[in-house]
Amino acid sequence: MSIFHLGKPSTDVLARLAASAATEAPTAPAGMLHSPVPSGFRRDRWTRRVEHDDFDLARRAITDWAAQRSAGVTLSPPSPDIAIGTTLAFAYPVGPGSVTGTCRIVEVIDEPDRFGFVYATLPHHPEVGEELFLVERDDGGALTAAIDAVWRPANLITRIGLPVTRFFQRRATDSYLVGLTTVPAVTAHR
Repeated sequence: MSIFHLGKPSTDVLARLAASAATEAPTAPAGMLHSPVPSGFRRDRWTRRVEHDDFDLARRAITDWAAQRSAGVTLSPPSPDIAIGTTLAFAYPVGPGSVTGTCRIVEVIDEPDRFGFVYATLPHHPEVGEELFLVERDDGGALTAAIDAVWRPANLITRIGLPVTRFFQRRATDSYLVGLTTVPAVTAHR
C-alpha cells in the first residue's frame, strides 16, 4: 500500500493498516533518541512554553493526542492508548491528498514533572526513526512542550523531495506544538 493517497483514507483503510502493522518491527535501531545520532540521520528538537501552568491539563493534551489532532491527523485507533506496544496508523493531510504511516509507542515517560511518549516508525511510514512528544514542568512551575526526533527519509520520494518533506515536517510540528501548548476550546469556555 502506498503512503501517498488522493483524498483521505477511510477509517476502515486506516484500521486495516494499523492491524497489519501490529506484527512489524520498527524500522530504526531502538533508543535512537537516547544515543548519538547515527550516520545518515538528523536530529530535530522543538520546544515551546505552554500557555498555562496546569500540568494535568498538559498531560491530558498528550493522552488525548491534541498535538496530532491540531495538525488535522486522523488516527487509527481513534484514541490510541499511551502504552508501550500500542501500534497505530495515521493519515496526515497534504493538499488534496494525504500521507499515511504506522508507528508504535516504544517508551512512556510518566514522572511527577514529565509526561510523554516515544514512537518508533514502522515499515509503512515516510520516515525512519523515533519521535518524542513531552510536556515537562520546571522547578518554578512553568510548563514546556517538546518534540524531539531522530529521523531520515524512508523512501526515494521523501529523499528526493527533502525540501518539501522538511516544509511539511515544520508545518506539522508547529501544529503539534499548538495542540500541546494551548488551552483546549472545551476547557477555555467552562
